[in-house]
Amino acid sequence: MYPIMVKTMKIPLRMRSMVMAVLYLLLGSTYSLAQNLPSDPDVRTGKLPNGMTYYVKKNIEPANRAELRLAVNAGSVLEDDDQQGLAHFCEHMAFNGSTHFKKSELVDALEAMGVKFGPHLNAYTSFDETVYMLQVPTDKPELMDKAMLVLEDWAQGLSFDHNEIDKERGVVIEEWRLRSGAMTRTMDELIPSMTNGAKYGQRSPIGKVDILKNFKYETVKNFYAKWYRPDLMAVMVVGDIDPMKIEQELIARFSKVAAKPNPVPRPFVQVPDHEDVRAKVFIDNESQFNLLQILFKHDNLPHKTEADFHRDLVLNLAAGMLTDRLAELKELGNSPFLFSFVGDGNMQGIRAKSAMTVFGVFNSEGATKAVDQAFTELERARRHGFVASEYERQKAKMLKDAETDFKEKDKTGSDMLIGTYVESFLDGSYYLSPGQNLDLLKKHLPQITLEQVTEAFQNAIKARNCVITLSGKEKEGAKFPSEAELLAKFDASRKAEVEAYKELVDDRPFIAKQPTAGKVVSTTKDDKWGITTWKLSNGAQVILKPTSFKDDEVQLTAVSFGGLSKISNSDYGKAWAAADLISQSGVGQFKASVLTKKLANKTVNLSPYLADYYEGMQGFSAKADLETMLQLAYLYFTAPRQDKEALEAFKQTFKAYVGMMGGPEGQFQDSVMVTMTQHHPRRMPLTEARVDAVELQASVMAYLDRFMDASDFTFILVGSFEPAAIQPWVEQYIGGLPSVNRKETWKELGIKSPSGVVKKEIFVGKDPKSMVSLNFTGEYAFSEQSNYEMNAMLGVLRIMLRESMREEKGGVYGVSASAEQVSFPKQGYKISIGFGCDPQRVDELIATVFTEIKNLQAQGASEKNLQKVTEIDRRSRETDLQDNNWWLETLQRMQLNSIPMSVLDGYSSWVDGLTPNKIAELAKLYLHDDKYVQVVMYPEK
Repeated sequence: MYPIMVKTMKIPLRMRSMVMAVLYLLLGSTYSLAQNLPSDPDVRTGKLPNGMTYYVKKNIEPANRAELRLAVNAGSVLEDDDQQGLAHFCEHMAFNGSTHFKKSELVDALEAMGVKFGPHLNAYTSFDETVYMLQVPTDKPELMDKAMLVLEDWAQGLSFDHNEIDKERGVVIEEWRLRSGAMTRTMDELIPSMTNGAKYGQRSPIGKVDILKNFKYETVKNFYAKWYRPDLMAVMVVGDIDPMKIEQELIARFSKVAAKPNPVPRPFVQVPDHEDVRAKVFIDNESQFNLLQILFKHDNLPHKTEADFHRDLVLNLAAGMLTDRLAELKELGNSPFLFSFVGDGNMQGIRAKSAMTVFGVFNSEGATKAVDQAFTELERARRHGFVASEYERQKAKMLKDAETDFKEKDKTGSDMLIGTYVESFLDGSYYLSPGQNLDLLKKHLPQITLEQVTEAFQNAIKARNCVITLSGKEKEGAKFPSEAELLAKFDASRKAEVEAYKELVDDRPFIAKQPTAGKVVSTTKDDKWGITTWKLSNGAQVILKPTSFKDDEVQLTAVSFGGLSKISNSDYGKAWAAADLISQSGVGQFKASVLTKKLANKTVNLSPYLADYYEGMQGFSAKADLETMLQLAYLYFTAPRQDKEALEAFKQTFKAYVGMMGGPEGQFQDSVMVTMTQHHPRRMPLTEARVDAVELQASVMAYLDRFMDASDFTFILVGSFEPAAIQPWVEQYIGGLPSVNRKETWKELGIKSPSGVVKKEIFVGKDPKSMVSLNFTGEYAFSEQSNYEMNAMLGVLRIMLRESMREEKGGVYGVSASAEQVSFPKQGYKISIGFGCDPQRVDELIATVFTEIKNLQAQGASEKNLQKVTEIDRRSRETDLQDNNWWLETLQRMQLNSIPMSVLDGYSSWVDGLTPNKIAELAKLYLHDDKYVQVVMYPEK
């Protein structure tokens, strides 16, 4: 249960547009735009007599799992003045007692089923809605029955026990504390300006602390009774189920939810229009992000007919092209933006209004340049429109994505599908099957002209209802424009001379000269795990794991020992970012901006990396684009670019990261890092000076040294391919790589954790919150079994800490406990426990952590907690074995640590071998009260 305080704006699947009437004039009468869009025929949907809506769909990805949702069309904007924060508080109470689950029994029951609190059991509250989320196994009927009972209780049976309410006050206040900071202050300041004084600006979902502390019990009950009612609810089930049976059960179970007599109509808060352009600037010296938003607000439009689909498609094309233009400027080193996009959709999760939005995160020196560039590019598109080459590329990308979705229609995760039905219920948008979507794209895209896209975009970015917001942290010598200056710049941009966009394209072949192919000289097969290993004539090793988990996905990783450890200390400062710099430079004949365009109609991504002790590449592709991914790998080995513009782009990007890490939380994490590594020079915080020290020549030379020899590399491919079919590509592009057959490994860097007990305090930030990090390190006998057992012990400890620190004491919102195990350069481990809390309760809660550790060491795991952890682990392994990414990571780990695949056979016995006493022994072995590092952040004095 980690609710989202504000649903931040995202690029939606179905882009919204501006004025429907304009599109009717533009599109003519080639076909019937008034025809209603089809819905996915495999979705069983209906409305019960009490008004509740339901959606059911069979989907077998992942197998033996189902996703369930309860969507409530009620959020914080419906709160009365004395209820601020109580929509969110209701959501918390859903996990603290109901008709069939007393107090913490609901979480206990679900964890016993293998449902993990957080990833599988969660909820969020926003301005306009509350959504409950649950993933459960379906291989036993009683598990689904219990999950359905949970949804039924959420809909009508929360108990609101007074003692539980009082305990939960502290938890919600700690969530408020955890989320407090510059970003929250920024949104609290900007949303009233964006919504022109509407109620949204006074209804942050997290609420007000004084109300959370003091509200009367009946006040939260009244909100639940008033707004949690069947006509405002929908239940969704998607997964490996019998859809007819589930539909019948939903009808029988949820028809019993009583309709409210004389329900109060659900009000829809309006965001008032304004004829002028408005601006808001908010500066916060603790801000991690410098943000520019230009919002062209408009009323929400229907999403029911083919005209609506067509209208959305037109604006999607325009927004995509302008997004690509901004990205191109960044790749050329001519942009202050770290990240930017253009899209149309709900404004900051506010369903009452939509906006065509230009959004950008910019570097600490670039406020004025960011504003000028965004205004200029908007005006360039408004004045001159778009060009044919970028238009055709955008259409090709859109069609490629739809074709990929169609190919993966039977392998799309249930969690992705069910989100579409939640959205459909809440805002009335259409939901299509991948086949329907592809057919509609093929029908509509040829009908859209470039002139229509330009005209529609021009209508979408008119000055009426425009709001410009600028927020972040000013840097000395780089002041933000004032609100008056923003308005003046916007007005000036609409009158200034601006040239038409000039497209940068390069039609030269991807690889100028094909490499001389090598050969597979030996083959080893592991039939049990479906793995084939090839040794190539140049010495490279290729591990292949064909799978059927996805129909159109191939993942690749390549790895070799050495990494940054092979760069001398004298060169480290110049070359530590070599791989990042090369990634931004492009390959072969093509700058990164041109390379992006050449790959626009392909699903492929590949990047090199340098870790401390090894280097490699990682990427993915569609099945049809696997050859392109291997070609990219060949070019990254043999033809990395030296690009001064890329160096400038790199420095701008990483200086922006420096700014992001400059807030209180970033300073806290830096303090943990340097304390844990005893101020090792290779573990010092990132600074602008470190970024400026990076040199192009030194970086390229370091990179070439790491990738000059393919003989010690292992390439791992996982996904939808047949080894025999891809062998010619592997032999040509991997077998054709240069090889000098050098024998090398990593170099010891001497990065060590402190001995004894080390305690450090830092004082940063103005918010009344502390952050705590407890770190335990030691020697370790590295093995897959040891890794599993340590993680299982921490799984038990996490439950104990959650129950004591959150549920009993109300002292934290959440507490983490994680482990990192390494086998080189020296076997060792680090266990980190972290949480945020009230500064006045730091000592109390740290003492609680050590009390629970001692309890675990003395008494071991309770049978209940051990059963929870082992069932969660068994269930997690079931889904892991169906996941390409898990296999890729596992195969790389086994390769790096020289672990035979047969070790994986022992997993079930490791789980079965856990006992309460075994957990106690593990806690004694790894959690020492005489060797740990404690770092605490307090507010500045």
